[in-house]
Amino acid sequence: MENKVSITIPENMENLLFYGQNTTVELNASRYHDWNDEVQYSKFPYELLFYSNIDAYRPWLQDEIIPRIFKEWEVIKSRLEGFFSERKKDQSKELMVQGIAQCLCAMFWQNQQPVELKDWESVSESFTYKPVNWQERMNFIMTRPNLYHSFIQLNELMEELKKIYYKQQALKKRK
Repeated sequence: MENKVSITIPENMENLLFYGQNTTVELNASRYHDWNDEVQYSKFPYELLFYSNIDAYRPWLQDEIIPRIFKEWEVIKSRLEGFFSERKKDQSKELMVQGIAQCLCAMFWQNQQPVELKDWESVSESFTYKPVNWQERMNFIMTRPNLYHSFIQLNELMEELKKIYYKQQALKKRK
């Protein structure tokens, strides 16, 4: 059963990189009662539903979701490497935005928080688990998503987040 809802983008999720000038997003809410392997990270459906007080799955409370993000990043990374090696950076933006969204999800969800786009820098300042110079590096990437150097930085952040995640999991098991 489809449960299409039109969601006004909450103020804390406003961001031109992900939503452009759009003020609403159409979502099939029933697809997000559990984890959906076909999630379009760049639309942040779980957060939109959460901030709109619509019942949905909360991946930021589930440790097992994070490795899926890293696995999906490898697919996107491979495609981006192809675009950049062929000097087709204009075709890379959509995939870079998807990768940036995955990185934000990995960062926020590791810290058991839903993503907030409007003030992501100040919100993530208090996080326990984060890469060195997180805010500066992500800000560079988000303001220049078509640059090869942004891709390199994004990949490095994802690798660091992966290491942080697996270290965090190992420490949990020891306790």
